[in-house]
Amino acid sequence: MTSQSVWNSETCPGNICQYFNLTKGGEIYSILHRPCDSCPSQIEQEPLCGFCRHLRLYHLAMCPHISQGLYWNLGIKHGFCSDEHLNKISRILAAKGCVLCGVMASAIRAHFTALGWDSEHIREITLKSWFVSQVNGSIGFTMDTRVPMFSRTAEVFYTPHPELFPLVTGDIDWSPIRERISQCRPCIRKISTSRAIPQGFCLIDVNDRRLVSDFSHGLKLGSDIRFVALSYVWGHATVSENNALLGGNGSRLSTAGGFELGKVPRAVEDAITVCRRLDRRFLWVDRYCIQQDGDSLEKKAQINGMGDIFSSAEFTIIHVTGTCIDDPIPGVSTTRDILQTRANICGLGLVSGYPDVHLTLVQSTWNRRGWTYQESVLCPRRLLFTSYEMWFEHDNEYRPYWREHYPEHTIKILDIVGSTGLLGHRLKNGYEDQFDAFCRHLKNYTARSLTLQSDAVDAFIGILAGLYAGDLGIYGLPVIDFDRAMLWHALEELPTSASGKESFPSWSWASAGSGVTIPIQPRRDFRGPLVHWTYRSPNGRLKAINSNPRNGFYRRGSPWRQAYLLAAWWNGCVEAPMPNDVKHASTPICSNREFAAPVQRYWIQRLCEHMVKRETCKECESYIEQRWPCLDQLWDDIKQNAGRQGVHEPSFGSCMTDPSLIENLHPALLTRAQTARFRIRKDPARGDYWQFVDAAGGRVGDIISVTKRTTATRIQAVPNGDSVECIAVSLISAMYSWKDDRYYVTDDEYDYWPGVNIIIIDQQEGCQTARRIGIGWIYLWYWVEANPQFRDIILE
Repeated sequence: MTSQSVWNSETCPGNICQYFNLTKGGEIYSILHRPCDSCPSQIEQEPLCGFCRHLRLYHLAMCPHISQGLYWNLGIKHGFCSDEHLNKISRILAAKGCVLCGVMASAIRAHFTALGWDSEHIREITLKSWFVSQVNGSIGFTMDTRVPMFSRTAEVFYTPHPELFPLVTGDIDWSPIRERISQCRPCIRKISTSRAIPQGFCLIDVNDRRLVSDFSHGLKLGSDIRFVALSYVWGHATVSENNALLGGNGSRLSTAGGFELGKVPRAVEDAITVCRRLDRRFLWVDRYCIQQDGDSLEKKAQINGMGDIFSSAEFTIIHVTGTCIDDPIPGVSTTRDILQTRANICGLGLVSGYPDVHLTLVQSTWNRRGWTYQESVLCPRRLLFTSYEMWFEHDNEYRPYWREHYPEHTIKILDIVGSTGLLGHRLKNGYEDQFDAFCRHLKNYTARSLTLQSDAVDAFIGILAGLYAGDLGIYGLPVIDFDRAMLWHALEELPTSASGKESFPSWSWASAGSGVTIPIQPRRDFRGPLVHWTYRSPNGRLKAINSNPRNGFYRRGSPWRQAYLLAAWWNGCVEAPMPNDVKHASTPICSNREFAAPVQRYWIQRLCEHMVKRETCKECESYIEQRWPCLDQLWDDIKQNAGRQGVHEPSFGSCMTDPSLIENLHPALLTRAQTARFRIRKDPARGDYWQFVDAAGGRVGDIISVTKRTTATRIQAVPNGDSVECIAVSLISAMYSWKDDRYYVTDDEYDYWPGVNIIIIDQQEGCQTARRIGIGWIYLWYWVEANPQFRDIILE
């Protein structure tokens, strides 16, 4: 029997089968219409609507001849039915005479209640499709809607072992999670080589209800000292002796019973209860374990150690739904919302699922706060409390989550849990290098909010330490990748002044006060720095920044990587003389006829002409590979020819004759760099984008733009057509244009010309310091034609 002969009024009254798209497991007619001797005769007498009765639930689950497994997609082509009204969830919500629709309605309400939607809004939602899965006697129903981000909604399922799916009650059953945590193999994440106890480190002893800090010398966090951490939203409550550790209450909190019942913020009291229920003795809570009015250096040391603290915790209690320290943790001291339903239909015990924890996360204050980001990233195991259920997650690639009402082996059978919760915040994904991960975290983190903008770097310091083996960076920029990290730009339009953000230098992303990202050129295209940075730290010391982005792929690959640096060196972009054996070399002889003509050019000239014409040359490639097998070796040659002072070592010029200038500077960067002035204009075709132009008005580069509404720099005050001062900071080997928040290769004839990444600076007349006001790139040849000059720069 063909599928066409099945879908008619004789074989399928109402032609309901036309909406079924059976993706595997046989034809529709055999499953839904052929008589079955194994099914009890009265099994379909439940109060069901015509559509639900048509599904033959008992037959699907219990009859062995279809036990191989089914997966249906209902309505993907035709809609749930031809009537648009019947495509709406309101039809299911209103179907009071159908017990299956009733269970589905319960799951729908639970899903959208987690989003905070009201009943009227829910009724207007339109179904996109309805998936029915059958595997080994288990049936699962999943509805997809046309709601962006939240398409997967109701989950209802049947299993032959209903005792494995207890209803989630208002109170928590601690036994399963206690067993799960004890069985979970701890994930060991090395955030530093020592994990030594931070200065002033203390914990709450939940048995004695007091602070303890008398840990023996040499003990290590995690291995010797085991504890649980709490992640929560501070809220706007004023810090006092009633809710934090201060100088005046330290002695009281350190005595047995110091945390008096009824006098501790509810979130902390509930976290103490969680620890006791799970047989954990020690708890770390920042507001009680870091003295809030203590010595600034000791407090800073403890904040810098938060990466070690959260990564060493056995697990972190995450108070997802809390908005302040006084909000209780659901299910601990208060009863949770009950959103789950169970019903016996056609001899099958059906259970409605709960919405994915991701729905609650995206709506929570906790997920929008800056401090909680690194806490979620760094802790290897997380115990999440929502208003209706509890989740446990750990950084394990295989089955990384445990839901309170989904036993582990049944998740694999039903395969209906779609989200991996917080694992999108993993410290480092398998495909990423350190810098890729840094960029991802920086964009995610700066999209969140902080009560105090002065906390911007402190709340991110643990991420830096985790990615860069304990290196805390310089004002949020990792030392080893400093030259690339300097190329951040804001995702929102910045004010023309830095009012209110003076605590951070202009070259730090923390000065933006808004979401930022980094224009990441593909790693193969970044050719290393053109400047040598020296850092003037808050204590007044000058320290060289030993950025070394030339690791890994910089030690192998195409010789044209070296070719771009050679071109920059020959054109004077590196303040080191090129040796005569390179500058005046006549070999190798290129096979290209034009270059093989009687009038010979020096080899380095021919190499640059190859690049201008975007053509390859086997002879040149072979010569480069033999003399400079990798980019590192070429940089070594440059340094050797730079003389005793080293490449771009700043002379500081007049700064050295005016010690008071150095002493009174805010944290600053010092360098000796090439500078040039370029006119800017708005792109004639895209008026909200800015370009660098030459004297004739031709485009020579771009100021990095993100959207069509903003230039993402502080150049708005510069009149159209005026010039700005730029410093060349690094090389790039392939030029990309910016569109829809990402780079894409253009069809421009200059696609693969070498270029320089530049920082736009603003230096007022009579002022010896400059501020970073934007970034961009300029083609190398146009940069050279602008006759750039080397000078000393103090960037604050």
